[in-house]
Amino acid sequence: MSTATSHPAERANTHELIRGRVMLGELEITVLTDGYFLLDGGAMFGVVPRPLWLKRVTPDAENRMLMGSNVVVIRDGKRTVIIETGLGNKLDAKMRAIYGAQQMLPASFAAAGIRMEDVDVVINSHLHFDHCGWNTTLGADGALLPAFPNARYYT
Repeated sequence: MSTATSHPAERANTHELIRGRVMLGELEITVLTDGYFLLDGGAMFGVVPRPLWLKRVTPDAENRMLMGSNVVVIRDGKRTVIIETGLGNKLDAKMRAIYGAQQMLPASFAAAGIRMEDVDVVINSHLHFDHCGWNTTLGADGALLPAFPNARYYT
């Protein structure tokens, strides 16, 4: 779904930093973006034949499809838990160009009024680069630091 009237979470290329926010009982669930990136259609769909996945998505001239990079934040008033951390800021210039990486997660946290230092738990479903990139951050001096310094990390 990539129509102009669809929900921001359904549009990978939206410029909205907060993709959605809802209360579920005592839990506040917020979806933030690290932007979007481009991924080879064959790499994404593997053994699924191209004619089948073309019904769902249209690749660019280089066979890349637009993918949203979203982070789920769950807060209950005592704890802040996040699921996935996006692409991060450690890709070199060539890799950023290939993937079109956005590096928007810190701005998304700020827009949502959530400090990265307040995150207690980081959960990664797996450790592919597009799911765990902001586990650490590259400092201005080149040092590698935890992006969520007060969190426990789980995979």
